Amino acid sequence: MLHGYDSSLEERLKNAEQAEIELERLQPMAAEAPKLRETKARLQKREAQQRSKESYMQVVHSSVESASARQTQVPQLLENAGRAVKELYEALKDVDRHRKEAVEYLTRVDRIEYEIAVEESEEEEIAKDRDPRGVAYALAAQHGEPRVKSLLQEIAPDFAFLNGCDLTNSMVRDTVKFVMSHALHAPNYEIRAMEQALEETMEKVADK
Repeated sequence: MLHGYDSSLEERLKNAEQAEIELERLQPMAAEAPKLRETKARLQKREAQQRSKESYMQVVHSSVESASARQTQVPQLLENAGRAVKELYEALKDVDRHRKEAVEYLTRVDRIEYEIAVEESEEEEIAKDRDPRGVAYALAAQHGEPRVKSLLQEIAPDFAFLNGCDLTNSMVRDTVKFVMSHALHAPNYEIRAMEQALEETMEKVADK
């Protein structure tokens, strides 16, 4: 008989052997835990992805429906815009035509005034017994395009193609540029004045 052997040792051994059996039984399950955790995480991620997908698709359908509903307005809006641009084109073209006509006849007026001035000056030079051949050249500098521009400015000092137009909106400026490029064949100095007005407006907008 072993020294120190008693019933408590027997009980402890029994319990240890039961724990050993339980450990052997649980060990396969414990080994499976990492895989189960991975599977759970994957399923949770998939569920979250599915919820996100469904949420996004709701937005997609709503956006597509809104776009389709809004698109039905495009034909009428385009027709209205086309009509407005056409009216603007025709108005600018009419203004341009009348201004060109004014320039054409002012040019004729200037030519008549030049011829009269040359004739009178030559007569004066001849009366003073001087060579009149340089008179025409000297007077030419006082006539031509600069003179016509000056006469037109005197007749309509406040005229501008874009008088009264609000050019603070960039789309309005783009529209004006587009229409003017197709409608106008104004004298160069008038086109330059319009371009300068647009540039000045854009600079003011940029400074705000």
